[in-house]
Amino acid sequence: MTTKALTYSLTPSGFNRAITENSIDDPRLTLKITLSRPGTSSQTLELQYVYGGASEVARPALVEGTSGFIVARYSLPNATDWAVGQKVDVIPVQAGKQRKDAPTANGIQTITQSFYVTGIPEDDALTVA
Repeated sequence: MTTKALTYSLTPSGFNRAITENSIDDPRLTLKITLSRPGTSSQTLELQYVYGGASEVARPALVEGTSGFIVARYSLPNATDWAVGQKVDVIPVQAGKQRKDAPTANGIQTITQSFYVTGIPEDDALTVA
């Protein structure tokens, strides 16, 4: 499996993972409120990254239709070496279209790309050797 470090390709607001949780109504006879219970959930992931330049990593690695995993480490400096026992989120995905963002004055060119979650993500999984 090929791994690519994407962190320095991402813009400051370029990692957007969202979880939507649906609810199930649970009405009861004569109860003045409708109770609810957890239902299904869905997840989305969208990345925004720098486009162009000799050091471009994300665009060639994230070609539309590519399947793989986005692995996110939280609460650690990026310079921290990967080690056994670190908590990570492992998100199985398929890459969507690469959409070039509108150019901005005095700014860098970026691409925004959606990813389709293709399996059940593992949150707070521990890295192994």
